[in-house]
Amino acid sequence: GVFIQDSRNPGQIVTYTSQFGEFRLQDGFPIFELSNGQRLELQQGGQASATLNFQSHTLDISQKGNASSKRFTDANEESILDLMDESKSVDSRFFSQRLAMAHYRLAAPLQAISLVALACAILLIGRVSRANILRRIGITTIFGIGLQAAMIPARGLMIETPASWPILYLVCIIPAVVSVYALVHPQTTAQLIARFLSRQKSAQS
Repeated sequence: GVFIQDSRNPGQIVTYTSQFGEFRLQDGFPIFELSNGQRLELQQGGQASATLNFQSHTLDISQKGNASSKRFTDANEESILDLMDESKSVDSRFFSQRLAMAHYRLAAPLQAISLVALACAILLIGRVSRANILRRIGITTIFGIGLQAAMIPARGLMIETPASWPILYLVCIIPAVVSVYALVHPQTTAQLIARFLSRQKSAQS
């Protein structure tokens, strides 16, 4: 999703939210192509004066007016503390999105740690041979993609229900804890995997 706050026009703030956005140059000027979104005009005091839903909208982001006019602020440029401050949200309806973005940034280091722990656990536990190394790499890739994909619905859930923010962290923490346990207790983990595989084989036969 894309969230843009345009405050170049004194006395008026325009916010854009859209599902998709693309940055490109048109006749030498930078523009944003926005799709499936909403344009909201806010007067001083935060009162909405006009709302427009659009399927496609072109936003000229070249500097307008005098040099002292403010450049619009993209939420991606704001700090985590600013994103978590409701008073800095131009509209309370967008605060849950800003809060989800802040927690997503905070969870990013945990996600990186979890990916490393997963890779180490899958690649190092048990007997490693040429015959199974490619399979282990494939399993590592699948689990890594799965972990990153799980962050997307967790973030979406938080936008709908802000109180669900712990889920965003649990998605990263649980795989890391399981992987660390497997590395600390490799024999126990190998036995559990062997039992699981034997049950799978017996169930198939």
